Amino acid sequence: MKTISLLFLLIFLASIGYSQSPEIIQQNAMKKMEWLVGEWKGTAWTQMGPQNRDTVEMHESIVLELNGTILKIKGTGYHFNKEGNKEVAHDAFAVVSYDVANQKYRWQSWRVPGGYFTEHEPEVGENSFSWIMETPQGKMKYKLQLNNKGQWHETGHFSRDGENWFPFFEMVLNKQ
Repeated sequence: MKTISLLFLLIFLASIGYSQSPEIIQQNAMKKMEWLVGEWKGTAWTQMGPQNRDTVEMHESIVLELNGTILKIKGTGYHFNKEGNKEVAHDAFAVVSYDVANQKYRWQSWRVPGGYFTEHEPEVGENSFSWIMETPQGKMKYKLQLNNKGQWHETGHFSRDGENWFPFFEMVLNKQ
């Protein structure tokens, strides 16, 4: 009788470990990114050549959706034209999710101007995540992290050969 009870207990305990639904697994994975949720504002610069640095006012709106299983990111950057009027310089939308079957995060983003779509597998850490993307010109790597001042700090580096990296982007945002 003790053997049957012990066997039943072991089967029950083992089944608990495997009984989490995909939604629960996704929710738990997405908790690593909850620090991003909210409204963020600040500035960013991009530089695609020695003389072409552009600074923009940035606004990022981050929301957990679908019962905490996806992170929705909406980013808009504004600069001022020669007449002093504010115009949209950067308009992007991204979704971050967790793929239960493959046990990895997915980053999908869309950006205008240009109509770009990208899909990546970011590395998610403690208050940080990063991703690398291939372009016809070379590789771009981005790192986003919560700095010691509680700010969203994101950097972008470019490399033609995968060994020598040059900064081309930096953004610092404060949570509103």
